[in-house]
Amino acid sequence: MFGKKFFCFSMLVCLKICTETESGDVIVARPDAVPQSVLKRFNSLREEGVPLKDALMLIRQSLVPSGYTPQPWRQNAPEGITDMLRSIISTFRFRQKIEVLKSEGTDFSKNLHVPEVDSITGDVFYHREDHNHILKRISFHTRDGGFAKIDVARFHEAMKCKDTDLDYHALIGTRKQNVADAENLLSHAVADFFLEKGYIQEEHYVRTIALWHEASDCRGMSQDERMSANNRMLKMILEEWIPWHGDSNDTDFSKLDINV
Repeated sequence: MFGKKFFCFSMLVCLKICTETESGDVIVARPDAVPQSVLKRFNSLREEGVPLKDALMLIRQSLVPSGYTPQPWRQNAPEGITDMLRSIISTFRFRQKIEVLKSEGTDFSKNLHVPEVDSITGDVFYHREDHNHILKRISFHTRDGGFAKIDVARFHEAMKCKDTDLDYHALIGTRKQNVADAENLLSHAVADFFLEKGYIQEEHYVRTIALWHEASDCRGMSQDERMSANNRMLKMILEEWIPWHGDSNDTDFSKLDINV
């Protein structure tokens, strides 16, 4: 209990203003990544008599556009004061890190990854092994229930259908470096099974990844088809990370909800 209270106090110190300079900048006891405007707003709310929890909720809500609810620090658990502080401080630390990387020439606010560039020709290139590594990571994420919109138990149903070619090793992930297992788990055959069963979310998820895999591996697809498949994958990612991107076409990845 003492540790939890101490953590909460240490996070509050990051927000509590000690003094203000002649230029209007504020100084806190424990400087962190929280912007000046947020520090001023939080302390103004407290001076106006707004309870601590309510003030934190207002700051927390300001991290996402109006009409959206930020994801909690712990899945399926409402945020208390400590978890709200974790979310607020961690969000601004994440955004600050993005700005630091941008100043060093790596702009993750506009790119999900930074491609390699040939030092002689200047052409962007992409290694197939990089793609397969990502596919394996996606399969791990899927098995662990990382995508909340799907029911992973339905993959067990798919394994029982001989038409899916999904076996126990691919389902469980016993061979962690096996690309074929990842391909079997996230295949068109599995997507077809989900479609037949009426499992819409699961079919869309698996189909999107299967098409992206084919597009990245250049398996007999035209350039337009590959572009369509990659954009479909990007859209699914953005709907999970930045659900409001469709409202404003905002793809600033520094604004994503860190708790997704």
